[in-house]
Amino acid sequence: MGVIGKVIALNLPCMLTEMELQSRSMMLAETVIQKDVVARDKKHAMKEFKDQLTGLDDRQRQLVDAMKTGIERRMVSCHVLFHVPQEGTKRIVRIDTGEMVKEKAMTAAEIAGSGG
Repeated sequence: MGVIGKVIALNLPCMLTEMELQSRSMMLAETVIQKDVVARDKKHAMKEFKDQLTGLDDRQRQLVDAMKTGIERRMVSCHVLFHVPQEGTKRIVRIDTGEMVKEKAMTAAEIAGSGG
């Protein structure tokens, strides 16, 4: 046998003892559980990202439409005028511009509540 020049480490196969086999079994079970947790977290995160992207897509479309048409839909306060233009009808008028939005028949509850 020759003179030892240096010590090196190599990745070589080794037989496991019974205790090592039990330890690896527990490690495997823990790894399976961790993998399930990560997969569930990934699914939840992907749904959140998808929801965020959907919201941004919707907002982007709204902005493009507003820029293209010069119009956007907003909540506008309106007056409801009962028995206008005639008995049993109502007229809805924008408060900001005074423009008539629509006229339609009053409901039975509206007629009863308006004293008509």
